[in-house]
Amino acid sequence: MQQQGCEAAIKEVCDPDPNCSDNRPTVCFEKPELFDVINASTGAKIAGAAQKRSKRGLLFQGSIWRPTVGEIDWMEFETTFVEKIAELLREDANETPWPDSWDESIDALAESYASEEWIERR
Repeated sequence: MQQQGCEAAIKEVCDPDPNCSDNRPTVCFEKPELFDVINASTGAKIAGAAQKRSKRGLLFQGSIWRPTVGEIDWMEFETTFVEKIAELLREDANETPWPDSWDESIDALAESYASEEWIERR
């Protein structure tokens, strides 16, 4: 992003929220949290990530909110991003097509997360 003019930075200071006394996390892109990627000019959250560990492994999820980045060449960003991740991991980057059979599974999963039962649990 920075190569294309978007000054990205890591949020290094946690701002107190006067409306939230118990310091609960917010909806992902409403407010940047500590160590999220922000637009250095505006302070808006660009990207964030989360992880979940279990006995079976590690799930890592990350998101980029394009409107806070501005006008960049997203194809160039994708190429550079994949190259940098592969370099950091010391691995070759190999493109894998999205399996067609996953669409039904994902639809069912999304439906379960939209249910009243799931929403009330949170």
